[in-house]
Amino acid sequence: MAINPLQIWYILLAVCSLSVFLSLVATVWLFVQYVLNWTQPTTQKLVMQIVMLAPVWAILALIIVAVPAVRYIVVVFLDLMEAFAILCFMRMIYNYLGGKDQAQWKASTKHPYRCFGCFCVLYPGEKLMKVLHVMIYQYCFFRPLLAIISCILYYNDLLPEGGLKSGNPLSMAITISGFASLLVAMWALLQVYRTFALILKPNNVGYKFLALKVYIWLHVIQGFVFGFLAAKQETPQKAVFIIQIEYSALCVEMCIGALLNLAVFFNYKEYQDPNPRATLALDGQQTEDLEKPLLAGDSRSS
Repeated sequence: MAINPLQIWYILLAVCSLSVFLSLVATVWLFVQYVLNWTQPTTQKLVMQIVMLAPVWAILALIIVAVPAVRYIVVVFLDLMEAFAILCFMRMIYNYLGGKDQAQWKASTKHPYRCFGCFCVLYPGEKLMKVLHVMIYQYCFFRPLLAIISCILYYNDLLPEGGLKSGNPLSMAITISGFASLLVAMWALLQVYRTFALILKPNNVGYKFLALKVYIWLHVIQGFVFGFLAAKQETPQKAVFIIQIEYSALCVEMCIGALLNLAVFFNYKEYQDPNPRATLALDGQQTEDLEKPLLAGDSRSS
């Protein structure tokens, strides 16, 4: 019995639609729980922005499965959302640490440590933090830029499918640049987390860092593997089908990711207040104190 491509497409659409629905339900439920336990507004806002990565990617993946012809345009928005999530993650870490200045000071109190075995020794401090920032933020800039360049080249028939497999110099350059930029950024993120791991441990940043890494690597590695498979297909229709399989898988994975966000990675329980009345009274007292003018010799001015 011959496989009907149209029937498979309908099945993929149904699976992706269900995945999008479940990812939205899980994310909305998580947001409701955050609002009901609104004890750390600044941090929770940043966490909510990071959590949006899963449902947004699921929706964009569904669009690609439904209309594969626009995939290079949609990928630009996928990469923009990824860059935004990384920026929010860095802001979240600094918020936990009390700001950039406090982070740099706390980094300077750490002992030097060996990186990559015995090849080099890193000295935590202001200079290293600035270097790590550049290494992380370059990916937030280059990833969407490479997606925009790929989009322009593809729709002008200058970029074939397949990345390295295609043999096209432009495609190979974009693929290699993307991987190099990712490796640099992930290494830098790892060093930031390693520097402050003990301080951040009570805030479950390890789970959040793991989630972000898993989402990013899934997207990149699947793009490389399925792009390689698409380049080996004999007809454009078969290549498009491979791309639809890729983004169907991404959509399902983001649904699973949204459920894991709710249950494990970004669980709202860490923001639950065991004594809400005391917190409300303390918040009210702090508000009154902030409204009072500072006097000479006031302890708050030190």
